[in-house]
Amino acid sequence: MKNLFISTVSAMILSCVAPMTYAAGSNVGNVQFTAKVIAACHLELDKEIIEFEDISALDIANMQEGDKLSNISEEFNLTANCAGTDSYQYSISTQSSGTSCISSVDSDAMRFCIDNAETEIDFTQGAATIDGSMNTPVTTLMVTPQIGSTSPTVGEYSSSIDIIIAPN
Repeated sequence: MKNLFISTVSAMILSCVAPMTYAAGSNVGNVQFTAKVIAACHLELDKEIIEFEDISALDIANMQEGDKLSNISEEFNLTANCAGTDSYQYSISTQSSGTSCISSVDSDAMRFCIDNAETEIDFTQGAATIDGSMNTPVTTLMVTPQIGSTSPTVGEYSSSIDIIIAPN
């Protein structure tokens, strides 16, 4: 009985003390939750490597700087997959520029020009953008080799581009 009395008194004291502990601050807490849904896009490439057919040194012997080898152009497709937006933008950059076309890595003997719907993309600043709409999610680009500032010699010439897609 004595233990029951002490337990009851202890419980009554704690029930009075416990609210007093919160009285100095607040006995109500609030936590707010926020989630933000953003538009997102994903890029698919139908080719990651483009190898042109062999170019005969005889075929380019009399060509001048800026002449294109249009007979060996190659196409590749960029396919946009976006959610939360109807438009997107491709940012295309290269480390090998200085002209409107992309210079080969080790020299400016061979360049690669990229056309979008028959309009040459200008890489003079090292980067270019293409705006697109989900109404036409496939963008076809054409790459054409071009004679650079020095005459190409026998050997292999290469360059690359980086493509980033973002909601617009």
